[in-house]
Amino acid sequence: MISSTPKALLKLGSSHQKVIKLQQLLSQKVGPISITGIFDYETEIAVKTFQSRMFLKPDGIVGFLTWQALYTNAPVNMPTLRQGCHGSAVESVQELLSIDLYYTGVIHGQFDHEMHQAVKRFQADQGLPTTGVVDALTWRLLSEI
Repeated sequence: MISSTPKALLKLGSSHQKVIKLQQLLSQKVGPISITGIFDYETEIAVKTFQSRMFLKPDGIVGFLTWQALYTNAPVNMPTLRQGCHGSAVESVQELLSIDLYYTGVIHGQFDHEMHQAVKRFQADQGLPTTGVVDALTWRLLSEI
């Protein structure tokens, strides 16, 4: 964790020097927004967009995990997924991999053989080791889809 990560909890209506930093980071990662120092509706939408990309709950509130993702430009606290895993994280990966047709099966939250092969194809195209395991680096590249 980067020690300079702000710890301030920011949300709609906040006005603080840290809101300027937040708006600058969001402008780099989501697209240009107004740098006003006031957490307005435009900032909230940008926060929610960024949170969705980073697999965070898109609540528009900037807390510790959102700050960490902003500074690292990578998803945080994501589970390592492999064949046999199941649940909403697997379903999220299936949905993302289906966008570029790496995964063409049923989106059911089961990390089965078909899902394993889809992850390997994605990893190969991204220049990653083709382990078929969704690790931190794979999550980071998935967040760019």
